[in-house]
Amino acid sequence: MTDKRYFTRYAHSEGMTGLSFAEDGSCMLTCGSDGDVRVWKDLEDDDPKSHRVGESAYAVVFRNGRFFVSTDSNSVLAYTFPDAGPDGIVARSSAVVNHIDVGLNGTSVLVGSSDFSVKLVDIDDKSFTIFLGHEAPILSVALDPEMEFAASASCDGSVRVWKISKQQCIKSWASVFQASNELCSSKVLCRLAWQPVMEKFLAVPVENVVKIYKRSTWEEVFVLKDESIKESINVVVFSKCGRYLATGCVDGTIAAWDLTSMRCIDRQKSDKGYSVCSIEWNPNEKGEIVFCDIQGRLGSLSVMPLGKNSEAKVTELAAKPKSDELAFPADVLYVDEDDENTFSISKIKAETVGLDVLSGDNLQANSTRVSDVKPVTEVLVPQGPKLADSQEAFQPGSTPVYYSHRFMVWNSIGIIRCHSTEEESTIDIEFHDVSVHHSLHFENVFGHTMAGLSSTAIVLACASQSDILSKLVCMHFSSWDSSKEWTIDMPQDVNIQAISVSHKWVAIATDERHLRLVTIGGVQREVFSIPGPVVALAASEDELLVAYHRSIGYPGDQCLCMMKINVYESRAVVSVYDLPLSAKSILSWLGFTDEGTPCTVDSKGIVRLLAKSSGYGWIQIADTKAQVKGRSDHYFVVGLSESQQQIRSIPCKGARFPSTLPRPIITVLPFRIPLCELSSEKGQNEEIYQRHSFLLDTLSRLDVAGYEVDTTVMERTKKTMKESLMKQFALSCRSGREFRSIEICQMMDSFHAVQLAIKYATHLKHLQLANRLGEVAYLKMEAENEQRKSETEVTSCRQTNRRTIRDEKSEEEEEEEEVEQEEEVVDESCRSEDTEIESSCGVSLKSHQSTSQTSGLSPQRNPFQISLSQNDRKETRGIHKFDNMKSGDKVLKPLPKLNAANKTPNVKGTTQTQLLFNSSKSANDASPKQSASPLKKSGFQLWLEANCDILKADNPELNDSEITFLGIKTFKNLAKEEREMWITKGNETTESNEQNAESTKRKRQDNESDEGNKQKQSKGDTQLTKLKAFAFHK
Repeated sequence: MTDKRYFTRYAHSEGMTGLSFAEDGSCMLTCGSDGDVRVWKDLEDDDPKSHRVGESAYAVVFRNGRFFVSTDSNSVLAYTFPDAGPDGIVARSSAVVNHIDVGLNGTSVLVGSSDFSVKLVDIDDKSFTIFLGHEAPILSVALDPEMEFAASASCDGSVRVWKISKQQCIKSWASVFQASNELCSSKVLCRLAWQPVMEKFLAVPVENVVKIYKRSTWEEVFVLKDESIKESINVVVFSKCGRYLATGCVDGTIAAWDLTSMRCIDRQKSDKGYSVCSIEWNPNEKGEIVFCDIQGRLGSLSVMPLGKNSEAKVTELAAKPKSDELAFPADVLYVDEDDENTFSISKIKAETVGLDVLSGDNLQANSTRVSDVKPVTEVLVPQGPKLADSQEAFQPGSTPVYYSHRFMVWNSIGIIRCHSTEEESTIDIEFHDVSVHHSLHFENVFGHTMAGLSSTAIVLACASQSDILSKLVCMHFSSWDSSKEWTIDMPQDVNIQAISVSHKWVAIATDERHLRLVTIGGVQREVFSIPGPVVALAASEDELLVAYHRSIGYPGDQCLCMMKINVYESRAVVSVYDLPLSAKSILSWLGFTDEGTPCTVDSKGIVRLLAKSSGYGWIQIADTKAQVKGRSDHYFVVGLSESQQQIRSIPCKGARFPSTLPRPIITVLPFRIPLCELSSEKGQNEEIYQRHSFLLDTLSRLDVAGYEVDTTVMERTKKTMKESLMKQFALSCRSGREFRSIEICQMMDSFHAVQLAIKYATHLKHLQLANRLGEVAYLKMEAENEQRKSETEVTSCRQTNRRTIRDEKSEEEEEEEEVEQEEEVVDESCRSEDTEIESSCGVSLKSHQSTSQTSGLSPQRNPFQISLSQNDRKETRGIHKFDNMKSGDKVLKPLPKLNAANKTPNVKGTTQTQLLFNSSKSANDASPKQSASPLKKSGFQLWLEANCDILKADNPELNDSEITFLGIKTFKNLAKEEREMWITKGNETTESNEQNAESTKRKRQDNESDEGNKQKQSKGDTQLTKLKAFAFHK
């Protein structure tokens, strides 16, 4: 049954509802989502006055005969009372104004809006002060009665206290409540309250308790807590005397607290359970709390322990306290209107003002009057430098973990979403190219909070829980194996902080500052130690980026460093670079461009590339924040393309991160180098040239590394650079900047372009400039000739290497043919040996084998040996004969020794011996021919052989092809005399090799002719000897 002390009625339509009382309590004002401000005499007023202020109204405050209201027009409006006449626009904002507060003077208005800013406006002189630091829309604001401080709460889960005179944050509490992305998704409003009379405390709702902080020191004094309150507290408000506190919860519970006893004196839960969004004490009805909820209902609760005249007042003198109370200074003593008895606040308050707690009989003896109390002096304790808050680890391309519906990763491969509710948690995976893999949907059983996606695998990771170790799960969907999923558990008390996946390996960063590399199949590899706490990981092909804290930065800044690891199949090479960020910003994205260049984005929207052409220096290529429409708008970067010079990003209106529904739309932003005077034609041409020069360097690097590069893109880039230089040259000539014109011509890469510049200068009658450009043209022509000559040398070197490889292959083929011929000869000899053995013994080998089998003396047969037919056995090579030979079989006799005189056999060789000897002789004769062929080496090749080790030592991360390309550049940059010396040396080496080869060839031909003559002579003598046998002898 509903309590009679509790009363509700509908005041506005469903939505956020505001409430405020007049100072004298004669009326109260409410506003709602219907856009009306209604004036109520009391809760039973059936005909309130209604004033239309807009489509929606979010907050209303009555002060000094006027009321202020924030509307959907992103502004705060002032109206006179009671006729509700417009009194001007107090403040404007780039986003919706969520909450306002007005000072006691009625001229200072504190505004908190969704553009992440808090603004203090002075109505009299129209001046304003902006407080920046929150990273999400503002939920609530509260203005100090003494106009010294301002407090604010934001959707990022933090509460900040601002020093108005210095315009800076002096105190901040993080993670006070669960963070969110916008006001409508926030679970609490976290409405703050200052103590109005004594002005000593700030009340902050934290979950289901209220924390009381002491003003100026910001120390936690005490906590108001009640076991019956289970849900989060939404709003708090002090009574006019400052002794009592009223709270409203998200489940509709209204509670009253006595700060003296620090206990809940009354509570009442809503019959509908709607969240309370505003609450006030009725100035006239002592002990009555008036509230509004999100359904637009207006209600009241009469607190039981408080009578009609139970509100306390401040007195200048305190009467003698009771036995259970303390005597306090005038600003903390209260006297009841009826009996004038004094009472104190809690024991903890007494300690905060420096008084000892007294009890029992000693209380009256030690109690004093206000005039006897000595002022308490605060001791200033010197404090050290304020340390900056270190950025926590995050996954690039993901939204915060505390979002119920979030992106776990968004990259060029696909999207991974996580949907978490109280009932279930699921993960959806979507691929941009369905040919890679189909979409997936499964339950998030382990509570994964991190994800990585590549073209071959999906990795998920979770932190350790009560009964589950921190683990990594990998789904290798491109594997041909049936078991495509594997897991790795981390050691006890070790949590995964960041993960990344490539097409070949997985990287894991843990809180013990270890970086673990695991192959895509699950084989553990290197374990690196990270010098500081990890911030983010990013992988692409064979490269890995590791961002970590190098040291503690200045307040508001981060001091980060980056490791670049080249992960190869057998080793990993580590390089370290500094990671620049904008002032007062954090790292928001880390990754690679589509072409493989490392890239970063900070929270200020600055995009930077690690340019290899600049000696691995970071270069700013874009500012996404400069392209947003509203101050609270941001771009969420998901990828970059250097060839197209575009940034793929998601526009976020009034937020830093996109929402999962509706599906975000990708927007393309252009590259823009931050040069000066970009509005002028000169600055635009200079920016175009710089931007395309970076692109040309990237394309050249990819071409050298062996990647397929579109030649049309390179030609278009060179053409654009040439056109921009010619335009700059024309502007310099027309403005009379001849020295600048020469500098521009020196940047041109071709002799033809300088010739065009000379013609243009001559046309404008700048003859001195044309003469000086002639010298530049001559240098360009020489440089082109030398480049053409070096390219010819490199081409000839490559052709020589190909010819050498081809000759080596031909040698191997000839050796294989010779071995086959020898095996055939051995096979024939073995067959002839078998025939001789059969004829001499009179028994065939088959009968001998059958006899040995019947006698049981045959060796055990190999079950894996393939049996061959007789025809097949005849066709097999002779080397198989040795496998079937017995101990009694005849073996081949070794070749006879050679005489030392003529190196020829000293016996009558058989056919087999002659063949073997001839084959070995032919092989020995063939090898000198192969070795005699000279290898031509150019001057560049000789220089590269001499300096190859030095180049590899200076550039360990380059492979052989990149070393060759670097050698070409270095060889071109050598002094002209030194380069000509190497070229001459190469020519002399080539001529000497050719002369040696020619002489060797001539000697070999002479030897062959002598041997041929000897053979012919011996053959003729043999024929004469045969004819002499038939001669007639007398």
